[in-house]
Amino acid sequence: MPEESSQPHASGGDAHSLLAGFQQRMVDGLALDNVLRGSWAEEVVAHFLEDCKFSEQWSFYDFMWEGHRVSVKHSTGPAARFSVQRKRFGWAPSSVEFGEEVFLGSDAEGPQHWCDLFVFAWLPNRPTQETVLDVHEWKFAIATKTQMEASFDPTTSSAGPSTIGALCAFVPGTDFRSFALNKIGRRQ
Repeated sequence: MPEESSQPHASGGDAHSLLAGFQQRMVDGLALDNVLRGSWAEEVVAHFLEDCKFSEQWSFYDFMWEGHRVSVKHSTGPAARFSVQRKRFGWAPSSVEFGEEVFLGSDAEGPQHWCDLFVFAWLPNRPTQETVLDVHEWKFAIATKTQMEASFDPTTSSAGPSTIGALCAFVPGTDFRSFALNKIGRRQ
C-alpha cells in the first residue's frame, strides 16, 4: 500500500484538483503496490511496442497489438516470479456487466493460455519510485502461446527470470519493438 501522504486531503475543490490528488497518490504508490505497478508495466510495454489498443477492464488480455491479444506479466528484483499459470476460462468483460456468462472455452478443453503473446516486464532492481518510473530500467521478453504451452505444463504457476530468459531473451525497451516484430514474423 502507498505510504501515508504528507499532504492533508483538501475538503471541497473541483474534480480537477481531486483528480490531481488521486493521481499523485497512485504515482506515489507505484514502488510498493503490485496492482499499480502492473498497470504501469502494461503502459510501458505499450509505449515501446507502439500502436496498442487497450482492452476493457477485467478482460483476459491487456491489449491488442499487430492483431494479437497480449498479456503483460510483470515482476521485480533478482528473486522475481512471473505468473505462467494456465486459466480454465477466458471471458469477456461485458459478461460481468450484463450478467451473462460468455466463456471462450469449456471444462473439456482444460486450462489454457488464452492470449496470443505474453510479455514479461522485469525490473531487475529493487522497486523504488525512481526505478519504477525510469522506463529504461525495465527489461522485456516476449513468448508466443505455442512457446508457453510447450514450455510450461498445466500445473506450473510461476517461473523466474532465468527460466523465462532461457525461453525468450530479455531485451531493453529500446530494442523491444523490433524484437517483438521479429517474434511474430514481421520486420520493422
